[in-house]
Order: sequence, then structure tokens, then C-alpha cells
Amino acid sequence: MDPIKHLNIAEYLQEASLKVSADKLKKLQLFHEMLRKENARINVTRLYAAEAMGRKHYVDSLLPEKLLREAGLDLVGPCMDLGSGGGFPGIPLAILRPDIHFRLVEGRKKRTEFLASVASKLGLENVEVISRKLNPADRIECNTAISRAFMSIPDTLNLCNLSLNPGGHFIFWKGPDCDDEIEAAATDCPQWSFFRTIDYRLPGTSDKRRLVVFTRLDLESRELSPHDQQPVTVERNDSSLEEAQRAPVKTPEKADDGFNANPDSPATHEIALSDRHGVPSWLQDRIRTIESDANPRFKDWARLDQSKWIKKTGFTLVSGRKIVPEILNEWLQDSEVGRSASRVPEKSGETDGGGFSRMGDPRGPKWNGKPEALLIFDSIPEELYSMLSEGSGLPIFRLKGELFRKLDHSGTKYPILLWNLDGSERIPELAEKKIGPAHSILVLPLSLPDNLGAAIRTARGFGVDSILLTTETVFPFHPGVIRSSSGSCLRANFFQGPELKHVGDPLGRSGIPPEARFLLDHRSQRPLKQLSSLLNHQNRYAFIVGEEGKGLPSDLKGERFRIPISGLESLNAAASLTALLYEWRRERD
Repeated sequence: MDPIKHLNIAEYLQEASLKVSADKLKKLQLFHEMLRKENARINVTRLYAAEAMGRKHYVDSLLPEKLLREAGLDLVGPCMDLGSGGGFPGIPLAILRPDIHFRLVEGRKKRTEFLASVASKLGLENVEVISRKLNPADRIECNTAISRAFMSIPDTLNLCNLSLNPGGHFIFWKGPDCDDEIEAAATDCPQWSFFRTIDYRLPGTSDKRRLVVFTRLDLESRELSPHDQQPVTVERNDSSLEEAQRAPVKTPEKADDGFNANPDSPATHEIALSDRHGVPSWLQDRIRTIESDANPRFKDWARLDQSKWIKKTGFTLVSGRKIVPEILNEWLQDSEVGRSASRVPEKSGETDGGGFSRMGDPRGPKWNGKPEALLIFDSIPEELYSMLSEGSGLPIFRLKGELFRKLDHSGTKYPILLWNLDGSERIPELAEKKIGPAHSILVLPLSLPDNLGAAIRTARGFGVDSILLTTETVFPFHPGVIRSSSGSCLRANFFQGPELKHVGDPLGRSGIPPEARFLLDHRSQRPLKQLSSLLNHQNRYAFIVGEEGKGLPSDLKGERFRIPISGLESLNAAASLTALLYEWRRERD
């Protein structure tokens, strides 16, 4: 029997003046019961006494959240809990703050299985469990990171250079004697800046604690405009999206207020909204302002870093200095308005119920949805201004600086495109009639957004548009997938499949036998160059890669190949896929 005692968590939270609702307290208690049952197997804590657990686990997970808020350092999602172990502090914080998406990163399989079962049983939709040992080449995107009883501060920071977005805070749960670590980090971690410490005593004990905060520097940043750091003046009240779509739009016919609004002659500089006299009147009519995080629309947008919320609402976010103008420009070119200005009716304000006014369905490549609105802070870059001036009628929402930063998960400070998936979030199951006789399909069981996005981009580059997702796959319209795929996922053809170990069933029903399924397996003795000998018998193939860290199930039927490499056990998914598809196309072409 596990020696962990039954615990009345409420008693210790009250001692620390922490107010928690009855529902949240019930979840904390249920988490503790699960921990009691599983600790003998997963060995996540050596604290058994009720007092020690109540104060040193639960209070010391939740009290820092209060201290941080009081210091003006509220947690901002996505928040990564690095080395989550048995779930401290990540699970209690996720229970306390359902408005924040938490990514629990843990390298030990037994513990991640436990964390996943806790999230499922407690209904924590804001928890994502990532089963992997983080290395410096990984990117687990987040705006805040936390760590408790993990590695030293310098080692942890250098491990997370690619994960935390510029401007984000890394918060360490430490004891009072960590000055040497702070000094070492200031010397050894050039991409980070020491921000502050918060010292406190654990209530009911003499134990001293310290929160240490470092900020991720933006060494390559460049400001959008000289007004970027100035207060935003709210000039309009919030209005509904429908009102924004119905608002009259003045299609520019001549230069207004000194700006050339002719689509064939783009503006020569960005529009700074803080300069009221520099904003054309037709553009002023398009802008609605949001200044409060209590705004219902903003509350929905703030959750769009969660796959479950994207599926529920049918919206996602497209961000990035390169991706946003590219996607918007390609959409315009594929649309009726983009192809022929003469098709734009004179009457303004006609919409298709969402997104662009007066815009027909794109002709040409299939799109998974359509632009819905542009979210900005204080300026509109030149390249976007020229597109907006084409009379598209795209609603524009200007957000207060702190609100925009909560949505700007990449830290680019560049306008964000709100994307309406328009039904594409409902991914169909695979059926033979849904893929053509000469089309191949790619199976991607990848759980990390950056990996899935890179693989989708590679697949489209080699002409594979049909992608079978497994239950292990991260949602393909997650903002991280969109960014790492350079928007390719917004045009890919997705199908939903079962677990990776069972994908043979839908592939067989779709007319792809085992001999036409090509699997990348570093344990195989057959080199990839022998792939050509199997490409003579049919036109439809399936290409299958393994899960990150786990690889392929041993009983999954198909032809297995390895990529000859030295010095590494295996390549990452995108690199492996590039080699596989190159070999296929080389023989096919």
C-alpha cells in the first residue's frame, strides 16, 4: 500500500489565503487520489506526510501564481511546464487557470501516461502532455515557461532557446540559495536577460522560497513603427463581427489623405494608426477596437492555441511576417476579386456570411477555409495595406497592446490573420472514393506542431496532397502547424484515421495493399535506394513515418526501408520524409 496519506487540501490552501472554487478544489482532491494510487508505480514524490504534501506540493504550486499576478507577471499561454514529473506545478496550475493552455513536458513514459490519464479524468482541456526529453534543437512553443526541481537555471535556459517566444518569461521555482545560478546564467545565456526575483516563505513553515524570472531576448527584432510602444488611444467602441462585416466600405478610387489606394500602385510606407491624420477615411471605417480581455470575441481568440477550441469554434490564427502576406495575397489571387476587379459590385457591404465581403469562392487550388479578419496592434505594414485597399472588405480589429501580445504566440509583433476553417475542422475518414486512382497518401502520426508542419510542407513540395492523420497526430490547423508548414496545411487534403498501429485497415479499404505501403524504419536492413524496385506495379502508394521517439509499431504491415546515416540513430521526421519522397519522385519522373 502506498504510504501517501489522505489529504484535505482545502485546509492548507486556506492557511495560505488561497481562494479556490469548490469545483477546482474537487479536481485537486481527485488528482491527489490518483497520485496516491499511482505513486508506487511511477515514483513521483518522496513526500508522504499530509502536511508536507499539502504545503510543499499543492500550496507551493499555487501560491506563486498569486505572487506573480500581484507583481504584474501573470502567466501567459501557452505555458510550458518543463520536467513536469508527476504534475507539479503544472496540473494544479491548469486546474486553477483553465484560461491558460499548459504544455507538460516530461521524458519518462510512465509519468506522461499518468499525466495524460489525469488530464482526461479531470476534463482538463487546457492540458497538453508532451512525452519527450527536451533537447536544444527542439521547439515547444510557449509564451511562458515554468520549472520546479528540474535542472540548473543556465542549463534549463540554454535548453529552451528555441521554445520560449521573444519577450516571454521563464519562471523558476527555487530555494533562497540560487545566486550562483543567476550569475552563471547572466554570463552563459546570451539570449536571456535576468528580470527579477520574488522571495517568499511557505505558509505554516520556516521554509524560504524564491521565484527567479528571466526574459527571452528578441535579438533580431525590429519594430513595426515608432508608435509601437506608445499607448493606444481607443477611438471606437467594441462591436460584433457581424457589424464589422456589414459596415460600409469605401472602395478607394483615388489617393486619400496622401496615400495611393490604387491596387496597381501599392503604398510606399506603413499606416500608423496612432497618427489619425495619416489613416485614409475608407480604412478608418473598417477598423473596430478591442481594449478589454473581457470582450467575448477576444476570449475566444485567446484560446485558439488549443486544438480542442479550434475544433469547437472552427477558427484558427495565422501569424508570421512572411506567412500572413503570402496567404492573403494567394487567397486574393485565387478569388474572384483578386482576379477581376470588374466583378466587384458597386454596392458595398455584401458579404457571404463571414470573412471577405463581396468575395466569391476561390477557383483553383482547394483552400481549407477563408480569411475572416485581420488583427492588428498599432500599424498596418505596406504590403498588407496594398492588399486591403483592393476593396476586399476584410474586417480589421485593433487590439490593445497587451491583448495583441497574448495572441502573438510567435512574438513577431506582426498583424495576425483570423482564419475561418469553414467546416474543414471536421476532418473526414479515409475512403477509397476520396483519393484518386493516381494519388498517393502520406501517414503522419506526429504529435509536435513544428514537426507536423514541416512534414506537410515537405509533402506538398513533392506533390503529395493527401495526408492521413492518426489519433496520435496534433490537430493540423493548430497555429504552430500553420506557421511551420508556411501555410501549406491550409491547402492540404486531410483524412482522419485510427491509431498508427491500425492504419492498415483504412489503407486496405482504400485500395492500398501492404506491398504498396512504404515505411521508414531505421531498424530495417533494406536501404532506401531499393525503393525503385517496388514502384512498377501501381500508381497509388502510402508513405508512413513513425511517431517521435517511438517509431513504427513492429506489426504494421508494409515494405520497410532505412536511410543510411552515420553518427545518428535516426533523422527527424521532415528530413526522413524528404529522402523518401525524393527517391519516389526521382523514379516516377
